[in-house]
Amino acid sequence: MTTRRSFLSRLLHILGITAIAPILYAISAVMYPPLAGKRQRAATLILDNPDEVFSSLNYSIVKVGDKDAIVFQKADKSYEAMSLQCTHAGCSLEWKDSSQQFLCGCHGGAFHRDGSVAVPPPTRPLEHLTVRAENGRITIIDKPVNG
Repeated sequence: MTTRRSFLSRLLHILGITAIAPILYAISAVMYPPLAGKRQRAATLILDNPDEVFSSLNYSIVKVGDKDAIVFQKADKSYEAMSLQCTHAGCSLEWKDSSQQFLCGCHGGAFHRDGSVAVPPPTRPLEHLTVRAENGRITIIDKPVNG
């Protein structure tokens, strides 16, 4: 037979576990973000008129599949693309031309123009995407340069 005291004790334990579970989940999501998951197929974006795209600025914000990215035109007319997803918790980044930095609104992290970490909490640099320039077209592939 269950006493009232043992019933209330079990109920409080269950409520305590239920209340703490979302907190533990949030902490684990920040500490171990699911950014390293496997991709099924690399998305591709083709820019047909790079001279028009980069006529006024040396960069352009684009969408490669479902990923936001930024493409820079370097002084030598080559191109570099990086993901606009923070490597800390996957939040969207904003490019600030005035400071030449990527800023993360979620946790205050920042990245230098080359994608390296400027201000923690991110510990890994931004993902550089594969860029091919040929025949007057730029092809950006959602595939890491190193991967």
